[in-house]
Amino acid sequence: MLRYDARRDAWAAGPAQGDQDGAGELESAHGFLYRFRLRREAGGARVAAWRCRASAGLWYRCGERALPGEEPAGMRCAALGGLVHCLGRGFHLRFLADPVSPRFGDEELRPFPEPHGNLLPAVLVLPEGDAETEGL
Repeated sequence: MLRYDARRDAWAAGPAQGDQDGAGELESAHGFLYRFRLRREAGGARVAAWRCRASAGLWYRCGERALPGEEPAGMRCAALGGLVHCLGRGFHLRFLADPVSPRFGDEELRPFPEPHGNLLPAVLVLPEGDAETEGL
């Protein structure tokens, strides 16, 4: 995970997510933090989701989805509006980050065809310009 520091005009690496049993991703949407964890198990893998409102400081599980096919090597997530896209080699899941009823979508989307290398989905949101920077 990369973090941009506007005062220094530099990107810095943040802490890595995950553990020996799976990969983890952290996203935010609608005032909540969401953690997605890919867990490998006998016969396949599952993606589980937890969420936390920063003011409450309490995490709870809000969804889980089995992955079809062979065991995935990893997963990356990107939030766009009220959806979080969880992608890996051979799968693409949508998670609705609804404030009342968060959940995984009913159908899986098409994965990238023949992916090679690492998948690193990202959404870059830049602040709107002000009078000082408009001409740059």
